[in-house]
Amino acid sequence: MIRAWIRQCPLRLVGAPKKQGLTPRSLISFGDGVMDRNAMVGRRWFSSYGSAVPPTMHIDEFNEVYTGLRPGERRMDVPVVLCGRLLSKPREASRKLFFGSMCGDLGSKVQILSSLSHWDDDSDFTELHRSLVKGDRVTVFGSPGKSKKGELSIVATRVINSAKCNRDIPSGRGDGKYALKEAKAGPRCQYFLANPDALQIIKARADVVKWIRNYLDENRYVEVETPMLGSRGGATAAPFYTQEGQFLRIAPELKLKEAIVSGFDRVYELGKVFRNEGKGSTRHQIEFTMLEYYTAWSSYTESMAFVEQMLAGVFRDVAGKTLATPFRRIDIIPALAEKYNMKREDFPDVNDAENTDQVAEALLGLIGDSHGWNAGSGAGNNTVASNCKLLDILVSRDLEPLCQEPTFLINHPIAISPLAKQSKVKGIAERFELVMNGMELANGYSELNDPEEQRQRLVSQTLGRADSSTEVDDDEVMLVDEQYIEVLQYGLPPTAGVGIGIDRLLMNLTSKAGKERPSIKDVILFPH
Repeated sequence: MIRAWIRQCPLRLVGAPKKQGLTPRSLISFGDGVMDRNAMVGRRWFSSYGSAVPPTMHIDEFNEVYTGLRPGERRMDVPVVLCGRLLSKPREASRKLFFGSMCGDLGSKVQILSSLSHWDDDSDFTELHRSLVKGDRVTVFGSPGKSKKGELSIVATRVINSAKCNRDIPSGRGDGKYALKEAKAGPRCQYFLANPDALQIIKARADVVKWIRNYLDENRYVEVETPMLGSRGGATAAPFYTQEGQFLRIAPELKLKEAIVSGFDRVYELGKVFRNEGKGSTRHQIEFTMLEYYTAWSSYTESMAFVEQMLAGVFRDVAGKTLATPFRRIDIIPALAEKYNMKREDFPDVNDAENTDQVAEALLGLIGDSHGWNAGSGAGNNTVASNCKLLDILVSRDLEPLCQEPTFLINHPIAISPLAKQSKVKGIAERFELVMNGMELANGYSELNDPEEQRQRLVSQTLGRADSSTEVDDDEVMLVDEQYIEVLQYGLPPTAGVGIGIDRLLMNLTSKAGKERPSIKDVILFPH
């Protein structure tokens, strides 16, 4: 029977395939898989995929409970089972003594002290330890103790190799043959195996989401779900198309406001949105997580106060950081006018639909050549939408870098805020953007609830589509959504809405003073 099995599954020694990123040590090819030669030592074959044995506690709990042991003290009367991943090949002090270390959930670490004098079965002690390599998943039976140097350890009485690691794990240090660069280029798990501390960012993400949900729930908001597929409205961004003629949502805004019309006073949704833009940027992902919440009988001024309280709370409770409140406020048009030594009334008005060429020429003159556009090009083709894009460039270039501490940019022109209510100042919307570390974090406004004015705003947005010389992406222009207009006709009470990018929130929350902020990919478990 054994001979028949050998004929079906022949073992052969081969060199490590370079394309698979394995070390040059000899391997045993087993069918279509690859197994390390160290798994077979001498006369014995050690099972590399043993059955699960539940741990009696997690490694971080072990460290917390037994940190008070004295150097050299061992509690052999206390049985413990720990499970984790070997951080390195066990160090052989002698044939009767091995030292190793393993990490568990979220990178918690502990030393393994394995002495033959405590081993349950000494027949395979040396061979087993020599077969273990970095990355192996092991189950360690033993007791708590401390080495003579005072390092907390599990004093092993038995070790099971529960899952073999047949790939080299990069060092994560940015140097050497298997370095951080290779870790980022491979499967996502490779990056976290090389950098277990990075798991703390993902854990912080879960803590932030949980905290926000609890905060909104305690403030009488109701969490709802809206369709992923539907119309393309709710934000100024390029959507993804589907074969059925629907779109992956760029925002849940319109449906959430319909929920308010339906009878809810406070609703929120925390979920995925999709925008076909920003690929390759450290601040953008085509699929990202957005929080949007809507409050009936409220305005953008109350929303700013609520955002301050919520963000100050989540930074304090999750990251132990303090955000000074109230946040600074910058009035957009007066600030830009001051920068360019202009009077407020002389600054180009993007709301002007009759003199779009003159407005474009003035804005392009302020932009200069930094975006490759020249003043006066494409005269007769400029639109309100294209001029709004130019104003957005000035805001991004000239104002956002000034906002390192949390800052509200307020009072946008209504032309760039088609869904926002007009303030008492003609042509100005009741809107804010929250910027932190030079990056937009949140957007909110008093919702426009007049159906006829809403239709007129959306119609004006579509004028001149595909005719703009300033390369405004037509897909970013929101079309007239008659179904949404019909919803407004049933009566949307005065409502304020806010959208917060969870990924960018994590970028700010997990950044460290004096160090470069992480890429948006660093705060997402599986980024694009």
